[in-house]
Amino acid sequence: MQKPKLSSRKPVAPHYTVEPHAPAEVEKLSVPIPVAAQMLGCTVRAVRELLWAKTLPYKKIGKRFCIPTDALRSFCSAGGVKN
Repeated sequence: MQKPKLSSRKPVAPHYTVEPHAPAEVEKLSVPIPVAAQMLGCTVRAVRELLWAKTLPYKKIGKRFCIPTDALRSFCSAGGVKN
């Protein structure tokens, strides 16, 4: 009768589970155009025109235009577009 082979592996530590926590509220650094329009209280078209006129800065991630939230805040505090 043969002896069973013993594994040369070290024993694996037991799997510890972590209690799920409520997701922390994360401040968004940039927002897409529709969200920026909602934040400014204007239309998506108006935000696009501000981007085309280079009045609002943006970052392009792939095909998406993302507008930094601090740029939206400074735009509002400056009084918007000056005629």
